[in-house]
Amino acid sequence: MQQNGQYAIRKVQDNRQGLELNGFHQVLVYADDVNMLGENPQTIRENTEILLEASKAIGLEVNPEKTKRCHSEAETLAHVLGSCPFGEILRNSRHHKIRPVIATCLQSNGYTIYEEVHGIADTGSHRRIDIITFKPGEKKGYILDPTIRFETH
Repeated sequence: MQQNGQYAIRKVQDNRQGLELNGFHQVLVYADDVNMLGENPQTIRENTEILLEASKAIGLEVNPEKTKRCHSEAETLAHVLGSCPFGEILRNSRHHKIRPVIATCLQSNGYTIYEEVHGIADTGSHRRIDIITFKPGEKKGYILDPTIRFETH
């Protein structure tokens, strides 16, 4: 990266907030690609703003079209975590890990559990219900579809 590009990256590192990796803070750089890392969305947002301001101050521009991975819609946090096709495998993996944990917990508390129940909607479309649960003798039951948008470790 050119000298002036290094200036912009150092401005982000000077902020000293967020994830530290090998003694450096929240930025991975390779050629002209920059990846922000952070412990929360606010830190990433702040550091991105610092990088944009520092880049502009030295005459560098960020092309917004090159910052998007999913071009089907606006990449809001809700989109990236909830519906972006690039995250589908992770979302499904988290879903399949948590569903049996929830079912076991409910069962240990006296609930009857049915998992992965096939159903047909009023429109005729086929649906898979993740968990149907009820307590024997009670007049109400629950349909559960667990979703884990992201993990923190």
